[in-house]
Amino acid sequence: MCAARSYEEEVRLAEESIAPDERMSPTTVDIKPRAGGGSGGEGKDDSMRTHAAQIELDLQRTFPDHDDFRIAGKGTEGGKGGSGTALGPLRRILLALAHAHPEVGYTQGMNFVAGWCLLVLNNEEDSAYWLMAGAYTRPLFSLT
Repeated sequence: MCAARSYEEEVRLAEESIAPDERMSPTTVDIKPRAGGGSGGEGKDDSMRTHAAQIELDLQRTFPDHDDFRIAGKGTEGGKGGSGTALGPLRRILLALAHAHPEVGYTQGMNFVAGWCLLVLNNEEDSAYWLMAGAYTRPLFSLT
């Protein structure tokens, strides 16, 4: 990770590593694998496509009963929909983290931690990203 990069720069770099037809809108929840297994190259771009696909699957699972994370028309009870306003920021945070920390990338469950950060920080996207990045780089304990 390059400490001098801003959150906006990480988002831009993460999105550039994914083909334009694979980039998602704030309410898109489906991503299809690239036909033919990718662009022919291997490395960080392929890894980011894999992370992006998993992030898309997990976005719709993040706090499905909370209005900020529920997509209109995709309610869990009685067809209730939500605003889904936190899905775009959550996607960008997770993609930027996967790009900035390739040694970790994206793992299932990070969506809930990042979503919680967004909620407690009143949807301040930059602050939620830096809180998550701090947990990556300065953990309070080590499992090893």
